[in-house]
Amino acid sequence: MGKRETRTFTEEFKQEAIRLTESSGRTIGQVADDPVIGLSTPDA
Repeated sequence: MGKRETRTFTEEFKQEAIRLTESSGRTIGQVADDPVIGLSTPDA
């Protein structure tokens, strides 16, 4: 198996993900499935 790369996310990215979850009434998984933001989105 290959080595997994550790991803890092900015505080701003994390806060936006939380805001989207709280304001939309959707779960974290549902927000992550949104094409604009995803769990696999690396910090740019």
